[in-house]
Amino acid sequence: MFVKISEQPSLYNDLEKKSVREILEDINTEDQKVALAVQRAIPQIEK
Repeated sequence: MFVKISEQPSLYNDLEKKSVREILEDINTEDQKVALAVQRAIPQIEK
C-alpha cells in the first residue's frame, strides 16, 4: 500500500507561523532522534 507521507499527522503544523529560531530548534530535535536511533541500532548492525 502506498502511503503519502505528506498527508500524515505532523508534530510541526503551521510552520509559516513559527520564527526561524523555532524552526531551527525543531530541526535540531529531529536530528537528535536520528543519532539516538543509530546508537540503539549499533548492536544489531554490528552482527
